Amino acid sequence: HSWRVTGDQMVSANFRLKKCLADKSLSVLTGSGSSLDAGECVRLGLQKELSLSVAAIGGDALLLQGLVAFPTLRQCLVVSLARSGDSPESCGAVSLLKESDPELRHLVLTCNSRGRLETLYKDDPLVEVVALDERTNDRSLVMTNSFTNLVLAARSLGMVRHVDSFRILYQSLSGIAQQVITK
Repeated sequence: HSWRVTGDQMVSANFRLKKCLADKSLSVLTGSGSSLDAGECVRLGLQKELSLSVAAIGGDALLLQGLVAFPTLRQCLVVSLARSGDSPESCGAVSLLKESDPELRHLVLTCNSRGRLETLYKDDPLVEVVALDERTNDRSLVMTNSFTNLVLAARSLGMVRHVDSFRILYQSLSGIAQQVITK
């Protein structure tokens, strides 16, 4: 059920997502813990579909190594994946990158509309924030809902030019998941 809501949200944000990706030759996916894992899951697919280089770099690596961990090519979009949007690594990485290169374009995909990444950057013209439905913000030890919805949201980036195909994909996945749950 939440996949359908996330898919609908990403379709609604399609124009904004296209704008974020316009004229970019690189995308950097960043996050911490399972959020970084979500980025790793979609990295190669995005690279193929967008015909641009895609790197996944942990927020902790950015904080510990600074811009040494960041690709030298600056014509990029930094995509921050965050369940809570409050982790010190994720917030610190965005802050460090904004200070180091104020012209970098950022996209934040978060499961928490009240997290620091949402509240600090929602009015920043170089940061596009998409806060997923509150039901995706798992608060238990198992982060299955957050993880799968962040994967789906990030996956939508590769299909911004084919939004109808993305719609078919997430509706099909949502239907299959519903059938599995009810059996």
